Amino acid sequence: MSGLVDPSFDSKPGRAARGGRSVDRAQAIHQGVVTAILEHRLLPGTKLGEDDLGQIYGVSRTIVRAALQSLAREVSSSSKRIAARSSPAPPPKTPAKSLRRAR
Repeated sequence: MSGLVDPSFDSKPGRAARGGRSVDRAQAIHQGVVTAILEHRLLPGTKLGEDDLGQIYGVSRTIVRAALQSLAREVSSSSKRIAARSSPAPPPKTPAKSLRRAR
């Protein structure tokens, strides 16, 4: 999992390059994980442990947990959008007269 470190992340433990707030640090972790997935550095099925990510990024598990929850919300909302777009259209309605058998 060492390929997850975001280059914008400061080397000082617990501090993001663009600020010291925990929201910024959680966003940096979130973006680092997304980037690692998109660049195929993080393989499908890889477990993302709070302790491991906390050590990689030099932050507490609380901040890592916030990043993982944010990532889960993003995945959940994007999968709902994909499902809504890929739903097949309902079959066209046929008039009742055409459903009757001809005699």
